[in-house]
Amino acid sequence: MPGHRKRETALKLGPLHREATVKETLTLTETLHRELTLYTELYAETYGDARLLRELLPAMLDAFLQSDRAFQRALKTRRRKREDRGPPANDNDETTEEPP
Repeated sequence: MPGHRKRETALKLGPLHREATVKETLTLTETLHRELTLYTELYAETYGDARLLRELLPAMLDAFLQSDRAFQRALKTRRRKREDRGPPANDNDETTEEPP
């Protein structure tokens, strides 16, 4: 891409992919906001793709969660427990007999 400079150090956050979203609001410290703003600038320089901070934050949070081994273990344990319990009861299940 024109103006796209290849940086020697790759950012942890790679190019973004589209996915369905849910709106959240959060408050940042001034220091964190300055650093995140710098990150968006570095992201644009690295990938030639200028993004708003609000576009990068979900991917940054996802990358953080994916890299947290304790969280990933807990997530796997909870998913296994849900699978062991089976699907939730469904009132419209045709196999359930109706009382007379």
